[in-house]
Amino acid sequence: MKRITALLTAVAMLLSIGSMAADTDPDALPLAKMQVPAMAVLTSTDEDDNRLEFTFDDKVGQAMYRVALNRSPLAVVKVESRMYGKKGADKVELTQEDALKRVRELFQQAVTANAFVERDDDDGRFHFTVVFRPGDDNTLYRAKIHAATGELLGLDVKMGAPEGIPVKLLAAMQTALAQVPGGTATDVEFESDGGHAYYEIEILLSRQEYKFLIDANSGEIILAEQPRQANIVLAREYREDDDDFLDDRDDDDDFFDNNGFFDNGDKDDMDNDDRDDSEYRDEIDYDDNNDDDDSNDSNDSNDSNDNDDDD
Repeated sequence: MKRITALLTAVAMLLSIGSMAADTDPDALPLAKMQVPAMAVLTSTDEDDNRLEFTFDDKVGQAMYRVALNRSPLAVVKVESRMYGKKGADKVELTQEDALKRVRELFQQAVTANAFVERDDDDGRFHFTVVFRPGDDNTLYRAKIHAATGELLGLDVKMGAPEGIPVKLLAAMQTALAQVPGGTATDVEFESDGGHAYYEIEILLSRQEYKFLIDANSGEIILAEQPRQANIVLAREYREDDDDFLDDRDDDDDFFDNNGFFDNGDKDDMDNDDRDDSEYRDEIDYDDNNDDDDSNDSNDSNDSNDNDDDD
């Protein structure tokens, strides 16, 4: 009976993969494969109106990968990886400098790094998230580091706008940072919705999270959310009594279980936000930019504030 169940599961997976291949750009899968090790095997696919998603299993490297592509123009926007069976620490034992040093050992070209402490909501364990750039203006890395051993638990690579869209990731991030002087960027996501390209950017300041949507064609702010209490903290500000509110903000981890396998129960939400994309679409007026932009003009002079070290 177990063999029959396993066979039916495998057939269902193959049918799912074949269905996507028939309806999508034939260049999509080869492009996704280029982002993962050669030995990685395609295990599942997903899609919505704006994105294509491919999940790979690398048994040799003991890791799972999820590659997200923008549909039009076809481009890689995110590559995530998680190591098999790797969990966080029972408590935070390393310092910010330990985490940053570890990332620089692993990624020698890392620049403008910042470290944050997060707590996994499934098991209450801790890890550092180190955000850094590799030296170009259109890519952001987020490395998950074990909070006691410094072991690499996973890596997210966020790509900015593809060729033909003028505003690159770093420029959009600097625009958002200018609205929150002294803030630190914790995450950036390029999105394309119905032909409208924009960045979703999260900024942390004084344990408050600020979220902005930046138009990827004009560079203007099209939505600025009211700040809310963050569930992530700068590593240099971390205290043990923060544990009560710290929680894993990275919902992308829901796609990987403890053994590194894809969690199909969460496939419907392909981004890392707990809000449905339709909520953003309802709030954005693409024809007449948010009036709040005018009030932000006074901050334009801060565009290049000392946040180069906070990117």
